Amino acid sequence: MIRPKPSSCALYVAVALLASQVSRLCVCHLFVRCLPFLVLLSIRTFKVSIAHGSRIVQMHTRYTSVTVCVLTLPKLRQYNPQIVRRLNELADMLRADSQVLEQQVDKWALQTLAWQARSRVEICCRLFGLAPVAIQRRLLRRIIEALAASPEAMGFRHIERLRQFMVSGNQERRCSLPGEIGMERRAETILLWNVSRIPAIPCILTLPVPGKVDIVPLNIRLTADVMPKPCHLGRMSPQWALLDLDRVVCPLQVRFRQPGDRFYPLGSPGSKKLQDFFVDTRIPRGERPYVPLVVSNCEIVWVVGYRIAEPFKLRHETNRVLCLQCCALQEASS
Repeated sequence: MIRPKPSSCALYVAVALLASQVSRLCVCHLFVRCLPFLVLLSIRTFKVSIAHGSRIVQMHTRYTSVTVCVLTLPKLRQYNPQIVRRLNELADMLRADSQVLEQQVDKWALQTLAWQARSRVEICCRLFGLAPVAIQRRLLRRIIEALAASPEAMGFRHIERLRQFMVSGNQERRCSLPGEIGMERRAETILLWNVSRIPAIPCILTLPVPGKVDIVPLNIRLTADVMPKPCHLGRMSPQWALLDLDRVVCPLQVRFRQPGDRFYPLGSPGSKKLQDFFVDTRIPRGERPYVPLVVSNCEIVWVVGYRIAEPFKLRHETNRVLCLQCCALQEASS
């Protein structure tokens, strides 16, 4: 027989001690109610499938922790010959409860998540915080299973740390996670992505003025409009940019970083390498290939979501204003 893992041994010892010290009535009630939870929650890599009839579990043979069931069930039958049937009945109830929870997760996912291809997802922190804790954990588990290269590397403590990071509202911008997952806090959302999966993004797109262009792999739309010069400029969202239209060569182009790119950030005394700007702005390394760049005549005018270029800012003599906006495709369609 394969030797069980330490976690399996600990669980078996606990079961054996309880079985030897608790009365028959208590044992029957306790184990019928709690054994599936003990097995499922104690062993992280333990995959259990409850079936009808005399076969309690169907398991992958590579999970040696499953031997705990082989060792435990004969002991339990000494106290309750109907343990198999009772566990199957309990499993049916748990399966029904799980289906209801998953249906609720589906509804919350539609409201809370904005998938950007298969390798990126943006989570609305406000809506996520309104969900019950059980829904939050299942929602995060579903995201991890879709993103992580090795979902089994993510245990309960990782899910809980991620959940606390999202609902706490602290000022920390990043949180490290196993499974090649990057995470960044934005103004009202949390962005998670798999750093090893880079979707196929078109090299160069054309943005007419006025007009729009969709970057489908990133689930975003860039729009360009012409507007009068505003009297007052308040604090703007990083997803908006106002430029001097007379200094821009139309149509604009949208592309992503290239070797040797340089950028003249707003407020900077001169130009700098785009790579240095990414580092100074603390843009995560895995996020940099996905940052769109709006270009006019080979010159970067807007690093989307971060900074416009100094030469294209509004001035006293500006007459026409180019308004650029970046939004999710779902927002643009509504």
